[in-house]
Amino acid sequence: MLAHITATHAVMGAGRMGLAMIRRWLDAGLPPARLMAIEIGEANRSRLQALGIQTFSAADQLPSVPDMLWLAIKPQQFHAQIEAIHHAIRGRGILICSIMAGIPLAKLQALGAQHHYARVMPNTPVATGQGVCGLFAPELKAAQSDLLTQMLSPLGMIYPCRKEDDLHAITAISGSGPAYVYMFMHALKEAALRLGIDPSQAADLVRATLAGSLTLAEQTGQDFLSLADAVTSPAGTTEAARNVLDNALIELVAKAAIANAQRSRELAE
Repeated sequence: MLAHITATHAVMGAGRMGLAMIRRWLDAGLPPARLMAIEIGEANRSRLQALGIQTFSAADQLPSVPDMLWLAIKPQQFHAQIEAIHHAIRGRGILICSIMAGIPLAKLQALGAQHHYARVMPNTPVATGQGVCGLFAPELKAAQSDLLTQMLSPLGMIYPCRKEDDLHAITAISGSGPAYVYMFMHALKEAALRLGIDPSQAADLVRATLAGSLTLAEQTGQDFLSLADAVTSPAGTTEAARNVLDNALIELVAKAAIANAQRSRELAE
């Protein structure tokens, strides 16, 4: 899928997300020679070197200017790295793609008006190729837009945002959403234990239940509540559970997502 890519890429920050993206690109056929990585962690540099990728501990060590720079460092590290990034790209206009939460385009543009910018909000399932990437890239050239789409496609679904503010909602739903799912899975496992399910089987039971439910939702394309209704019989066991869950769960998840989006906005200030 990416074997034909000739553009060079530098990834700054090869932690959990940056490393996951790099591995997916390699799995999709991107030649390691097209990649460079800037990572302060020695262990992560060793992992990347084992994959055939040239690594550096600082941005100003890059031997050449990449066609595309991916900023995957922590948002609070960005301002301290601006000078090193300036040195790395040496004033040449390139495509800079940030996956940092809470750093708006207006702040990224401190790197120079000659560059083109995009913001991407991925989630952890990109490691499997089944992630979601919220995308805001309002002023790219056609060739840059094509390149960005090609690089994001192996990671999963691409969700184009009409305005930058939409990324706060994407952060709250798909960006952090896997954490909510895992917390629900943990809660379901704990309920299983309280009901006497064998501890050695509780987690497998929850994973199989979630996997089967997701497959059914994908295959039928039905509304989620309709699928829940199909499990629910009047005065039955599922109805007894839904009498507890229905309103409380919706309100709780909504409050959590709103708090998430608000924090995202605070980080952008």
